[in-house]
Amino acid sequence: QSIFQVGVLTTMLFWPGMLGVDDSYGNNKNGEWERSEATHYTMIFHAFVFMQIFNELNCRKIRNEEKNVFSGFFNNPMFLAVICGSAISQILIVTFGGAIFGCARLSIIQHLSCAAIGTLVLPVDLISKIIPDSSVKCITP
Repeated sequence: QSIFQVGVLTTMLFWPGMLGVDDSYGNNKNGEWERSEATHYTMIFHAFVFMQIFNELNCRKIRNEEKNVFSGFFNNPMFLAVICGSAISQILIVTFGGAIFGCARLSIIQHLSCAAIGTLVLPVDLISKIIPDSSVKCITP
């Protein structure tokens, strides 16, 4: 999971064009970030947080036999409150906390893109549960 997330975030960092962000940015005359640079880094931060939120879903089911992370999802109101509160807080921080948190305001499409990138941790977890433990004994203690 961590190797996958580092790979995704590194790709986002070094190829901002894939996010629809202009990659020809630089500092303006005052040494401050230009809008496209701030948007680029905000999208990386936003995708990172969404990957963590969706990984919280993965952490509900840790046995290889438990492949459906959504089973019983609505049975725990406290967990739902934490997940929804985290997602709403993240969106509010990015949308309205620019001056405080150094974030650029993102469009709806950019928010949805970051959330979609965050959902990629779900199939990665499923794949890791499908692979038998015996086949990875040589690389794990």
